[in-house]
Amino acid sequence: MHAYWQGRHDEARQRIGEAIADRRTTDPQDPMFWDDRTGVLVDYVNRGDWVACSQGKKPHCRHYSFKLGVLVYAIRLVGMEQEVPLARMKERLWSAQLASGGLGHFVDVRPDGTVTPGQDATGEATAIAVLTETLEAPGRR
Repeated sequence: MHAYWQGRHDEARQRIGEAIADRRTTDPQDPMFWDDRTGVLVDYVNRGDWVACSQGKKPHCRHYSFKLGVLVYAIRLVGMEQEVPLARMKERLWSAQLASGGLGHFVDVRPDGTVTPGQDATGEATAIAVLTETLEAPGRR
């Protein structure tokens, strides 16, 4: 987002694309990607869980909703909504919503993509999710 705010819009779009792209076929150690099958943003923090879950060695993988919220915000900020699986990302983000209305800091995602939300809502996760819904994309102002 810093590149975008500095006026380097193409660089910002490229960096977002790189964060989402799954390059494991050419780079088995791809440090960050969006797994559309399970709806998990994989990064260095949850990669071990994700691998173990994908291999059936763990019952779930922890997915951090606030990270996905920042990514969805960035996607909308730079106007990439039509270039990414945004509906799936938003579905996963809002799957962290609890009965209180707030969003949990994380959800545990099973191999089939179903989730168990965290127990407590956090202000940061909720605020970021709300921002993703209130941001007007470029060209619609």
